[in-house]
Amino acid sequence: MKINKKKAVFWFVVFLILCTPLFMFLTWYFSPFKHMEILIVDKTVVTEKRDEHSALNWVLNYEKYAKINDILYDKNTDYYGFFPKKNEKYLINDFENFSEKNIDSIVDKNDVFFYCDAYGVYTDEWNKQKFRNERSTKIYGGATLKEVMLLKKAKKSNKLIISEYNLLASPTPKRVRTAIENEFGFKWSGWVGRYYDILDTLKNNELPNWLKKNYLKEHAKWPFKDAGIIFVREDGHIEILENKTHLRNENPMIYTSKKYQKEYNLPSEIKYNFWFDIIETSSCNNVISNTVISTNRVGDSILSYYKIPNKFPAVIANKNNTFYYLAGDFSDNNVNENLNYFKGISYFKDLFVDDKDKTDREYFFWDFYKPLMTTIFDKEYTKTIYK
Repeated sequence: MKINKKKAVFWFVVFLILCTPLFMFLTWYFSPFKHMEILIVDKTVVTEKRDEHSALNWVLNYEKYAKINDILYDKNTDYYGFFPKKNEKYLINDFENFSEKNIDSIVDKNDVFFYCDAYGVYTDEWNKQKFRNERSTKIYGGATLKEVMLLKKAKKSNKLIISEYNLLASPTPKRVRTAIENEFGFKWSGWVGRYYDILDTLKNNELPNWLKKNYLKEHAKWPFKDAGIIFVREDGHIEILENKTHLRNENPMIYTSKKYQKEYNLPSEIKYNFWFDIIETSSCNNVISNTVISTNRVGDSILSYYKIPNKFPAVIANKNNTFYYLAGDFSDNNVNENLNYFKGISYFKDLFVDDKDKTDREYFFWDFYKPLMTTIFDKEYTKTIYK
């Protein structure tokens, strides 16, 4: 019987398309659980999507990190902080009423402590009032002295601690911030920033109303139309660098040296286009990656006047890799949760992430966040199984 080669090739391709996802799922399903007790804190949970720690849970589920009973971490329940309920009700579950004995017990039980976001929840966001982009009264948020106690005890026990923007900035009280800075050897400058692809307030609904109001308090007009980077100081002062007018490259860039590219499987450079804080670190920490703002002469003068560096740490780690700080809102990345059940899905990311659009936050997740988190957790897991 003569075989039609074109049809054979066609049906073979169809077979691969149909069977590959099943094979990937079964590979994930039958891969062993990695048991590690992980404490997650997220105080900025305005909706039930829980975006602020969704990327973290994606990585944990994909790598099959589980509790001792073989149950994967659930982003809806397995964290401390703010829990939204129906009819604008909420629950707060944190450490404020814990005794020191309770804190000791938590430290003993857990292997990893991950602080995703301490910014909190505010009335206008929570109640969905008319002016949602205005500054409003805090319902809940900010790091506390009780959490300083927890972090100090975790550090003393050589437990892995990972934190990220926004741990130190408002609304964390200054004495709490200072205690954390002194304990872990880094310092917040008082500035946070964010990239926007359009600064025209008539075209970009994501620009907060308070941003424009604060800027206009000290400037005659809002002249911005193009892409750019906004800087917000602790006292509410706003500075804005616009593409071409102040910037040679509109995007904040994260650069990683060859040593850490290899160690953490990171790219040499990548665009990062969300919230970040500007920090400096002492010699007790290594700088894994740096954020660079590429300015022209006009932009240089503005940064210089306000003592804003154009290069600052994006990721730091202490010498024994038991403390990491991510100076960006990295875990706030709503990646498709259904994809974390398919082993090897990273090889197919180009099917659902436009490789040409490197401003996409999903691109940042696949090429930077996922390999960084996977490496950090795998290092710690290796330590725990050989204890």
